[in-house]
Amino acid sequence: MAHLKIFSFIVLTSLLFISIPPFCCADHHSNRDRAPPQSPNAKLSLSKTPKLNLTLYYDSLCPSSRDFIIKDLVKVFMEDLIRIVNLWLVPWGNALIVEPNKNIICQHGPDEYNLNATEACAINIWPDVGENLLSSSLPRFS
Repeated sequence: MAHLKIFSFIVLTSLLFISIPPFCCADHHSNRDRAPPQSPNAKLSLSKTPKLNLTLYYDSLCPSSRDFIIKDLVKVFMEDLIRIVNLWLVPWGNALIVEPNKNIICQHGPDEYNLNATEACAINIWPDVGENLLSSSLPRFS
């Protein structure tokens, strides 16, 4: 639980700092080699800026995963931050591979295993993460 809160804080803080324009930084006036800020009417070009890679490992039946997705991750879409983020969803989370048969054991039991497998297949054939998240995960988590 604590790891999820720390992860949430790091992700949201990273997204915040990515969205702050450079002319808001404290050293703007001391750096004379920097180009002057553009006019207010100029649009920022995001096509030249690399996107932030973000991978979310979650469990299909985990209450903490559910809370993070419906309360925090959904803000990435609502505030249109998805245009600067490459988001990969991985329904694996806290699963373990047990030797010698390499059986997969999920924290919340066999139903979670089946849902994780189903969601992994859905993500594989339906790669648009926004549509995938909004149509499959959010209704189930709500």
